[in-house]
Amino acid sequence: MDALYNRHGRVAAWLDRVDGEIVNLAGKHIAFLEGEHVYDYSGRHLGWWKDDHFRDNRGAVAAFAENATNMGVWKPYLSYAPYAPYKAFSPFRPFTQFAPFRPFDAWAWSENDILA
Repeated sequence: MDALYNRHGRVAAWLDRVDGEIVNLAGKHIAFLEGEHVYDYSGRHLGWWKDDHFRDNRGAVAAFAENATNMGVWKPYLSYAPYAPYKAFSPFRPFTQFAPFRPFDAWAWSENDILA
């Protein structure tokens, strides 16, 4: 699993690239990738995944993997990544809402801690 960092350089979540699942630090499933879209487990659209970073519905960077590119913001100093947690049993994926039109990429950090 790959660590996902927040705007402060701290690990906020983990991405399992094989399943496209995002889990929190305790291993609980909080979101998943469906193509380039990111949804939570209630089916709500959270944003987009592109170039190893996650942008919210306003186009601002919400989280990023270590090798992220084309973010438009400076990467913070990365803190030490703890061991990845064991994933909980994968819940069924819900019906997802229609994805909104993708906004232009903002050169800013997201103000919401979406993956918390």
